[in-house]
Amino acid sequence: ACALSPDGKTAAMGGHTGQEWDSGKTSIYIINTQTGEMINRITNMPERILDLQFSSDGQWLAAAHGKGVCILNTSNWSLFKSLEGYGRSVYSVAFAKANQLASACYDGKLRLYNTQFKLIKTDSSLAGKRPYSVSFDRTGDKLAVGYYDVPDVEVRSGKDLSLLYKPDIKNADSAFNHILIVSF
Repeated sequence: ACALSPDGKTAAMGGHTGQEWDSGKTSIYIINTQTGEMINRITNMPERILDLQFSSDGQWLAAAHGKGVCILNTSNWSLFKSLEGYGRSVYSVAFAKANQLASACYDGKLRLYNTQFKLIKTDSSLAGKRPYSVSFDRTGDKLAVGYYDVPDVEVRSGKDLSLLYKPDIKNADSAFNHILIVSF
C-alpha cells in the first residue's frame, strides 16, 4: 500500500513490512519524495497494511489493515484514533474533500465517518458481500464502490451511503468476475 500527500512531498508505504524486526508487527514508512530520505517509520501497526490514504488537507493518514483502520496525525505521525468493530480485513479507505472517511471491509459493510472519525453510518445492503474499494468524487457527494465477488460498481451517497445508481458496465472486461478498483 502507498499514498502520496496532497502536496506531493511525502509518500507513505506499508504492507508486510517490519515483521522481522518488530516482533511480528508491521510498519509504515514515511519518505520525503524530494530527497528519497526516510523521515519516519511508524511501528507496531496491528496488522499488515492493505491501503493508505492522506486526507485532502494532509493532516491525516488513514491506514487500513486486517483489524480496522488507524488514523495518524501527520504533524507528528502519532496514532490519533483506532477505528474498530470490523469483522474482517479493511481493503480500502477514502477521504472526501471535507475529510469525511469511508471504508470498505470484507465483512460486507461500508462505513462512513464524520470529520472527527465518529461512525455515522454502516451499510450492508450492497451489490456484493465483499466490497473491495471506495472512492469519493471531488465534491464528496458521491462514493463509488467496487467489489471482489461481483462484477458490479455502485455509486452511493457520500452523506448517508444510500444507493444513487449503478453504472452500466455490462461491456466491461471482468474476466475474474469482479471489478476491484474504482476511482472518480
